[in-house]
Amino acid sequence: MRLLMIEARVVLDGEGRAPLTVAWGAHAPSPSTGRRHSSLPSPTRKVVSVVDSWRYDGRWWEQAELRRDYFLLELDGGTQLELFQEGGAWWAARASD
Repeated sequence: MRLLMIEARVVLDGEGRAPLTVAWGAHAPSPSTGRRHSSLPSPTRKVVSVVDSWRYDGRWWEQAELRRDYFLLELDGGTQLELFQEGGAWWAARASD
């Protein structure tokens, strides 16, 4: 998997629980480093399946409190994408073609 850590645009299912479509690529700061990453926007991709999902609440010794909901997605075309939501924003963390 290659590291992305770029902002994503996500459309959720009718219940607001699982991603239906996703696109990524923007000029936005990474949530973990604060540095700006730029990339060309990807086309909107359909989610074929949610392979896994989990929540990360950080560790007690970390200064900043983290609350992230992660999804490992299989997208049309065979790409796997690790996606997370933090503070209302969506981020494409890693992708594998």
